[in-house]
Amino acid sequence: MPSIFDICFLTPFPDPIPLTPFPEAGVGNALLYTLVRNCRVQDIDPEIYLAEAIRRMPENPTDEQAAALTPAAMAGELRSTPPASIILAKAIA
Repeated sequence: MPSIFDICFLTPFPDPIPLTPFPEAGVGNALLYTLVRNCRVQDIDPEIYLAEAIRRMPENPTDEQAAALTPAAMAGELRSTPPASIILAKAIA
């Protein structure tokens, strides 16, 4: 009869099951989390930043154009923008 050691450590396991059906999604998620965290560090609303960055994004941005769309680069003008929830509430009213 096999011991618990044999069962746990010597039994071959099948290939690991991926955590998501789309393993490449991890890179996109990491980028999004990084952008949101950088927004919080810069004290700007991530929702407003993302909407404005997407609106300004050229079709084929150069490195300089992409650098101008980082949270740090846009922080000065976006800090004066009210949070997205206030903008939405005014639009609905």
